[in-house]
Formats: sequence, C-alpha cells, structure tokens
Amino acid sequence: MKFSTNTQIDMPTFTHKLISTHNKYQKYGTGFIVDYNGSTWIFTCWHNIGPTIDGSVDVTGEVTASDIAFTSTPDTKFDLTNRRVVGARINGLHIDVAAIELHPDEKPSPPYFNGNNKMSFQGLALEKTFQIGSGQPGEHINVPIIAHYVWQGFPGQDISSPPQTFRAAGFDGYSGFHHWLLTYTPGGRPGTSGGLVLGLAENVTWLAGIHIHFYEGLQLLSGHKDDGSVGQAQAHIEWGAAVPIEMIFEAIDQAGKTGVSVVDLIK
Repeated sequence: MKFSTNTQIDMPTFTHKLISTHNKYQKYGTGFIVDYNGSTWIFTCWHNIGPTIDGSVDVTGEVTASDIAFTSTPDTKFDLTNRRVVGARINGLHIDVAAIELHPDEKPSPPYFNGNNKMSFQGLALEKTFQIGSGQPGEHINVPIIAHYVWQGFPGQDISSPPQTFRAAGFDGYSGFHHWLLTYTPGGRPGTSGGLVLGLAENVTWLAGIHIHFYEGLQLLSGHKDDGSVGQAQAHIEWGAAVPIEMIFEAIDQAGKTGVSVVDLIK
C-alpha cells in the first residue's frame, strides 16, 4: 500500500499552543503535559523559552522568557522565575528540549501523558513502503518504512487555530541528522516545535519524542521497483526531527531539584 506524505488525521488534542514572553517580544510554539518522576511537566523546545539573537535561535541553556502561557486558557500563565527547568546536552551539543516543572496546584486538566506508558488502538493499517517516482514515466521506487509516527503541533501564530496532526514515516536516506534523533516525513512547520511525536506499532502507540525542527531538500533514496529490482529515485523530502523521550526522562532523573539544569548525556 502506498504511504501518503500528506496524511492529516483527526486525533484528540494532546498539545497546547504556547506563548512565551521575553523582554521585547513573544514566541509561539507547542508543548504538552507529562507526569514523570513524581512531578507534572510541560515538555517543549528550549528555543521557545531561550534567546533569539539577530533573528536566529541561540540554544545555550539560558532561560530568557519571564513566563509561558497556554493560549487555549488565557488565565493559565506560568512564571518561569526560579522555576525548575531541565534540558540536556549530548557530547556538548544542547539538544533543544526543555522540561518545565509545574507546582501541584498548577496541574491542568487532562489530557496528559503518564510517562511513556503504551496505549492500544485498533483499525490502523501500517504500510511497509513509501512510494516515490524514479523520474521515468510510470515508474516508482518502493522505499522501506522503518518506523511509523504521528506528530501534533500548532503551526503559525494564529492563536485561534487548532493543532495539526499528521501520520509520518521514518526511513533510511538522510545522513545529515545526529544518529540519536528520530526522523520522519512530513516534518512540521514553524510553531510546531515542542509538539509531541507518538510511535506506532501493531495496535499500540506510545509517547516517542519531542519535535524540535524540520528540514527540506533533495534526497537520493534507494528501494525496489515493483518487479523486485533495486532502484533509486531523487525526491524533494521534508524531514522532521525529534529528540527521543527517554533522553529528557534521563535528564530529569539526573537534574538538580531546583533551578535550571542542563544535564550532560553520553550517546
């Protein structure tokens, strides 16, 4: 069965559109709520709460936002001063995720995730190949799909817009990412940074990662033609990248109990 790269689906809203307030500007992004290690957290991207220098994101581990709010509930605003915030570095590189601890009386209404517990579902076919054209009339290449995902986030700055949810496929072919990232297509839009990525397997789904960025470009991919012969095809691919959820869990386990912590992980 052909996998479509533009499969927008209906799914309950598990994410929140976020506005962070900085000294002279605001940032829009996405986040979601997770219970982990005895606390409730907002998971998002660090660049949603960190500095922007000369129009570019600068992920240094500094928190420059004074507060962060859910646009769906205008009265829900969280002061970031003296708040516990956890991030992580891998081999010296800040991986652009942030876990913001909420106080017990700040815990929002469901839905939210309880760690990385798995959830069951029925009736969703998981295709085995991703189909792209080879450049020859009537020919295409079947590229093996190595993982299935669903991602959800809020594109753009329209605070009244609902989230977008897409089926996504992971497959070999792009070497420009760090090996520890989850990669998939389609890959998101500005504003979806900090959105959730769910993994899909046979009749089960789970919280797999935090969407951090997307890239676009021409890629040469290998696969098989319908007659079984090996072939290659070049396509313009939009890739999304997510940090595996286990990494931020590991950082929380090792972080200090107060203030801002950026934990060094080895992968």
